[in-house]
Amino acid sequence: MEALIPNEYRIFGVDPIIRDLQDHIIDNKPWSLIRFGDGGLKFIWSLMVHDIPLLDSISRKEGIPRSQSEGVLKYWTKYANEANYIDCPQVYMSGKFWPRVKGENKPISIQTAYKLEKWAELYRYANFTNDKYCNPEINYLTVVKRYRKANLLTLMKDRKICVITAVPRAITQLRRDGYDVDVIQIVKQFDNHYEKCFQQTIQLIKKFASKYDLFLVAGGELGRIYSGLIKEYGGRSFDIGFVAEFWGGHDIHARLRPYLSRHRNSNLELQIKAKAVRFISFL
Repeated sequence: MEALIPNEYRIFGVDPIIRDLQDHIIDNKPWSLIRFGDGGLKFIWSLMVHDIPLLDSISRKEGIPRSQSEGVLKYWTKYANEANYIDCPQVYMSGKFWPRVKGENKPISIQTAYKLEKWAELYRYANFTNDKYCNPEINYLTVVKRYRKANLLTLMKDRKICVITAVPRAITQLRRDGYDVDVIQIVKQFDNHYEKCFQQTIQLIKKFASKYDLFLVAGGELGRIYSGLIKEYGGRSFDIGFVAEFWGGHDIHARLRPYLSRHRNSNLELQIKAKAVRFISFL
């Protein structure tokens, strides 16, 4: 469902996004969905206000040399504005989706809440002009199993998929369930992503972007560049983020556990918990 939330920000839900992606696969047209989340907001904030300690922390975690930070943001701007969808944190303030929490009965930090509230200002600083918005949790929402509804996994059936991830176990589970999946393996957080595999991954994308029906990208801050590059070279990319870890056997993030759980009949899908049932029509 497509829902209109306060301030007239249009948030596209699971169903129209899945239909749109399916149409682009059938027609062999480029497509991308890129999520920035609170991690992206923190990176933009660190550059906007020159918060060097925060930038250093992000650089260590994501493996981005500080000297490359401004360049990374320029690529974000280019690919965000060319994307079919980017995420919009306003959904957390809309009343039509569950609130952004740290965990069960654990609120997010004041600093993170402030950045989420200032998302529009941060997007303006980054020169994001794309207003085709999706939920920041769209990666998880598209693997929720709903009665007689298509999701990302049903769309992937009988199609050629490539996953960019640091979690190869996710590929093992997908293959066990009959999916035709290849992998471009990258390094994990705190392991110098930019130095170790950024350029190699770019070269692989340029070579193979149009060879697959769909790329699933779980690449952190640099992964947003991969997503845009895949579309630029004729492919389709969906930013799945930590869904790759979920498929690899890990639990979902604590912030989602009050609302979602692993489906009782599927290792790859989620189900809605009672606390979140009232939001189903807005997903």
